[in-house]
Amino acid sequence: MERIPQRVARDAQAVAASLLAVTVTAMGLQLLRVFVPSLLFYLREVAGMAPITLGMIALALLATAFLADPLYRVGGLRTGLLVTAGGMALVRAGEQLSRSAPLDLVLSAAGVAILLLYLPLALGAARLRGDRAAAHFPVALLAGVAVDTALHIASTTYDLSWQTDIVATIIVLALAATALVSLRQALAGLPTQAVDASWRGAAPLLAIGPWLLLQVVFFQAVAHFAATSGLALPWAAVAVTAGNILGLHTALYLSRRQTRPATILAGIALTILLLSSPVNAIGLVVAVLIGQPLSVFLLSGAMREREGEGQSGLIHTTVMYGAGILLFAALLFVYYAGYFLPLDFRGATVLPVIALLMTLAVAAARPDTPLPPPALPSVLTGLLSFLLALAPLVLWLAWSVPAPAPASPGDDTVRIMTYNIHHGFNVTGRLDLESVASVIEASGAEIVALQEVSRGSLHTGSVDAASWLAQRLQMEMTFGPTTEGYPWGNAVLSRYPFGTIRNVPLPPPDLTQTRAYIEADLDVEGKTLHLLATHLHHVTSEPGPRQQQAQTLLDAWNRSESTVLAGDLNATPGQPEIQLLAEAGLVNVTAQLAAGPVQTYSADAPRRQIDYIWISPDLEPVSFDVPRTVASDHLPLVSTVRLP
Repeated sequence: MERIPQRVARDAQAVAASLLAVTVTAMGLQLLRVFVPSLLFYLREVAGMAPITLGMIALALLATAFLADPLYRVGGLRTGLLVTAGGMALVRAGEQLSRSAPLDLVLSAAGVAILLLYLPLALGAARLRGDRAAAHFPVALLAGVAVDTALHIASTTYDLSWQTDIVATIIVLALAATALVSLRQALAGLPTQAVDASWRGAAPLLAIGPWLLLQVVFFQAVAHFAATSGLALPWAAVAVTAGNILGLHTALYLSRRQTRPATILAGIALTILLLSSPVNAIGLVVAVLIGQPLSVFLLSGAMREREGEGQSGLIHTTVMYGAGILLFAALLFVYYAGYFLPLDFRGATVLPVIALLMTLAVAAARPDTPLPPPALPSVLTGLLSFLLALAPLVLWLAWSVPAPAPASPGDDTVRIMTYNIHHGFNVTGRLDLESVASVIEASGAEIVALQEVSRGSLHTGSVDAASWLAQRLQMEMTFGPTTEGYPWGNAVLSRYPFGTIRNVPLPPPDLTQTRAYIEADLDVEGKTLHLLATHLHHVTSEPGPRQQQAQTLLDAWNRSESTVLAGDLNATPGQPEIQLLAEAGLVNVTAQLAAGPVQTYSADAPRRQIDYIWISPDLEPVSFDVPRTVASDHLPLVSTVRLP
């Protein structure tokens, strides 16, 4: 009979190992959301690197997953865990202190590589601790993903990585310290030699990469969920958190009776669910609440195989796991390719394909593999569920509904801004929404037409820029996606209440990046102001689409009084699409008031105007301003307009 002190020590080591997996996974995913946008906004736009080179860099980084076995063979399991888990704590702390885009790129790349190396080593260590610990590893992995999402939610999706205040730094340092303390306990008494799974036993690990992608782009994408469903961000956070809690309990309880046929059926059910769920609030909530437990059931099935007989090392585990990470890269590219390439499908089409690939990978497992009970007591899972539930509560407590602007008797003017915020990334390639908010705040703008607003895309840091800015500035917000299936587009912030709102597509419909405009009525001091907020076709050498779009906007105006057209029109004053607006009778406030040329692009070296505010002839332009700032690659344009 096992002695009580030995059992307590073993359980303490299992808890430490699980806590280590949770913290390393959470920190690694935070750094992933820094690395991906750093590729695009720093290497491509600031450093001018070609897209094919960026793809090769990303692929080379993800291929580090194949180095887990060589790392193990050089230093052993204990050294491998020490290097990866300890390195993650140091890298994450360093990135939090960084204020440099190049350093962000280097540290985040290192963090992603470390996460990819850590996971197979940690799985090998879990096998050595016994079947119960190995069975619990999927729970720890999901818990790490859920903790990352909880921090993401509590920060209103504006990740700690981009925040510079002391609170964010303390949270990250506490996370890193927890990892280091857990690492010390997890390594105690751990053998240096790992035992590998057989080739067939390792084959289901192909599912890990697709599972992680499904988490990143769907089940944990709270901002994307809010933008797609139409729910306010706090409600989306509740749904995502509930899915994670259900997933944790699924991994602990339902997986005790898990068999290969049941796992395959779960995968088929998940595939059908993602294929058939309607893109509305009810359909997406159902998909998250049912789909997340199904995905966790699949993950548990992928990691249930025991080690092979006497097979030393991690080569089988590493190869299959690494192939799964390459699937992650390929599927991530396909998921976003519809935005950049003329394809006939959008990102959501890829989701059931991911689930199907996971199902096929798990089907390779041996049917007679028993599944032992979980390693951790249910009370710990209950405690974790409680802590996860605090994240949407924090968001709810911080969330507020903006109050309308107080009436100003005798004031018949309104201050309007148009601002292409470049998804919140400044000219150095760092996400800096606080600077964007400060520019808007300092301008005194009461109505703001925003372009290039992202709500949950991985390549823009998964931030809900529209909701965050609305909360930060205490302004009402409406959002209008421009490309079907992707959560980015135009937004309007207002200190005045909205009336009728429409998001209307612009022609032509066959563009790779289609366009739209927001049409909104606003109650300004008892008077109705009609706003058209838009962003026209961006390819300079293709004026035809912009001319079609300009004519559509004129048709929408239809010579209505008290109308403002604002946005990034991607054309200079002398181009035909701009002349079309002027000849129709709209008044360009900068042409009316400026003594010379006005430049709004690019922010660090302005040389041309492509951002405009147009008004109907019954309105009077009083003044305009172009604040100098590098918070975006565009300069904002602000104008005070007198109502009739």
